[in-house]
Amino acid sequence: MLTAFAAATFPEPASADAVAPTGSTGPSGSVGKFTGGAGAYLSFVFGEKLGVGYGVEAFGTFLLNRESSCDSSARSGIGPMVQFGAVDLGRPRLVVAAHGGGEPGNRGGAWVEGELGATFRFGKHRGMGLHTGVALGAPYLAYGFGRAEFFLNEYSVGAGARVFTPFGIPGSCMVGRPLRTESGIAQCGRAIVASQLCEPLRCDAPEWVAAEWEQDAQTECASVPAFLQLAEELLMVNAPDHLIEEALVAAQQEIAHARLCARVAGRYAGRSITPTLPMFAARAPLPRGIALVRLATESWLDGCLGEGAAAARAEVAARSGDPAIRQVQAQIASDERSHAELGWRVLAWALELGGANVRDAVRAISNTTPQEEEWPQDRIAPRDGADHGRLAYETRQRIMVNHVNDSRERLDSVLTLAS
Repeated sequence: MLTAFAAATFPEPASADAVAPTGSTGPSGSVGKFTGGAGAYLSFVFGEKLGVGYGVEAFGTFLLNRESSCDSSARSGIGPMVQFGAVDLGRPRLVVAAHGGGEPGNRGGAWVEGELGATFRFGKHRGMGLHTGVALGAPYLAYGFGRAEFFLNEYSVGAGARVFTPFGIPGSCMVGRPLRTESGIAQCGRAIVASQLCEPLRCDAPEWVAAEWEQDAQTECASVPAFLQLAEELLMVNAPDHLIEEALVAAQQEIAHARLCARVAGRYAGRSITPTLPMFAARAPLPRGIALVRLATESWLDGCLGEGAAAARAEVAARSGDPAIRQVQAQIASDERSHAELGWRVLAWALELGGANVRDAVRAISNTTPQEEEWPQDRIAPRDGADHGRLAYETRQRIMVNHVNDSRERLDSVLTLAS
């Protein structure tokens, strides 16, 4: 069905002819070696006595594998965690432990970890025990666990909530808005490349240029269902009509972007190229409060940061010496700027309705600094990419850092107004 939708959405193959902008009817995650967060939990306790357990926790994770905002590979790590809780109205306790694990699937998806440490129980039933546990989590918020406090004869099963995962914030450096699913960011497929060859109109470019433009076409294509999903999730929480309409307009603009990038790719490759949609399933609805948290945090990451940086990069790439590429990048820059502003509007609306919970979630990720992917040294250099609309890694990273710093200043003002 998705293949048929792709054919209907992109019916004309992108051939190696002159590139001209087409009109449209409308518009990363934590990076580095350490990340952290906090959460709360509720459990059923059995063993020496039956009871209800509850508490709060904080954790940090040293990531064991290199990570970039474009890397979709699963992450793993180990680090400290602290829990403070109680059972019923007594038996307070402090847990100091280490936790470690990873993501079995794609980055930003489900996760599993083990826990090992010490439990210090205070009050009338004071004592010390060996803490062990296993936790299983989803990409956002919810996780389940089984824990044992050996030597204290206490065992528990329960669930908790953490903002994102112990292994960092799901993110992406996609050209458009990433398509987020229940199992993480949807992976882009491959464009349909015609078998017949024609004479490429640009023979002076390195071979990787066509591949980079093809990948841009695919990521722009993935943004189409991402904005349709945004519109649906806004509708489910009774968002203002104008926000829903802007998300639908953005989806239409992403169709135009995918076509434009595919035409440029075909121009360099000497083949007709048709973008395809990624395989995905719609996310299950969330309770209104949690849905507002998801809308706010994703609007900050994917809209304010991601699409704002994409617009800034396209503005610089629009200085290419090729007039056709200048036109393409200028249109993408203008549309991505409007998508970023939509992200700010959704964020402000969610903050207004969601109150302290949404503000705290956004503050928790406000220091996230996405980074650009690391390209092999033999693929691009500042002197040979700009004329083809491709920016060097150092240039892209500098643009991202400047944009993130500006966005944080603006976010401080938005959070102050929402307080």
